[in-house]
Amino acid sequence: VQLTLNLTSEILSLTFDETVDVSSLDESKISVQSDVNETAVYRLTDAAAVSAIDSTVVHVTMYIEDLHEIKLRRDLATHISNSWIRLYPGAVKDLAEKANEIETPLYR
Repeated sequence: VQLTLNLTSEILSLTFDETVDVSSLDESKISVQSDVNETAVYRLTDAAAVSAIDSTVVHVTMYIEDLHEIKLRRDLATHISNSWIRLYPGAVKDLAEKANEIETPLYR
């Protein structure tokens, strides 16, 4: 998994190794963290929009309340050094309806 978090365009882009079912994305199983130890963490609550087509790349338009909360935090997502994303089990399913079973390592 690779990602891009752009707080200006308000888009979180997730790139997977295989095509995923975008309708299965559960934003509440995604967190933005300051580091691997979860010193500062914010778990997403919703999304304003998600890509409409199943793909290896999923674009998530950030929910305004999540976006404001993250932007208010000076210890979170202000620099690459404190911008980590964690996918929890079941965050998304592939086209075979298989959910990610284990916690995905943190990515920056």
